[in-house]
Amino acid sequence: GAGRRYKILEATTGAKALAICRRRMPDCVLLDFRLPDLNGLEVLQALADKSGSLPCAVVMLAEIGDTHVVVDAMKYGAHDFLEKSWVTPELLERAIANAIEKAALQREVEEQRRELAIKNIMLEERLADLQREVNERRQVKEALTASERRFKRLVETLPGIVWVSDAIGSVTYINDYWTELTGLTFEQSLGAGWLAGDHPDDAPRLRAGWYQGVLTGA
Repeated sequence: GAGRRYKILEATTGAKALAICRRRMPDCVLLDFRLPDLNGLEVLQALADKSGSLPCAVVMLAEIGDTHVVVDAMKYGAHDFLEKSWVTPELLERAIANAIEKAALQREVEEQRRELAIKNIMLEERLADLQREVNERRQVKEALTASERRFKRLVETLPGIVWVSDAIGSVTYINDYWTELTGLTFEQSLGAGWLAGDHPDDAPRLRAGWYQGVLTGA
């Protein structure tokens, strides 16, 4: 063809053809089904890699009436076929060019499949990691909830005031004993609201001591 130039290596037996291919894999193998030592299907099997894919384009040559040969060759991965008695330079050129293009497309598709398979494995691993993380967080949350329930049961049975505040001295929890003692609700006692439960004579001293304790971390 005007746009293509091929270096042609000829082998008279299947074994010699396979030896050539092992030294340097060609762009295309023009394979006669009827060889002195092997048939075309045996050569195709020997050419195929572990996955069963052919590493190059293959055009099978068959006799008229060898329909079963053609069908089997296509099953084994041959990219095109020609009947010997009908071969012309134009048909040969077209068949080889089409086979090389088809083989290149197949390799591209296989590469994309491998990449997708790898990405799918990575995605499954990531999803598994996320699921483990979700499960761990759920377990931690359940453990915290159970711990909070135990804490609440404990402090509600104590005959004294139990309270919790944050770093700035704002009360975030106070037990029922306090609400029963002062008449203030739980919500009214949060933040600095608990100061309303102190006796007016004690409030200034308590307020000053409280804020001093917050400032010093005592």
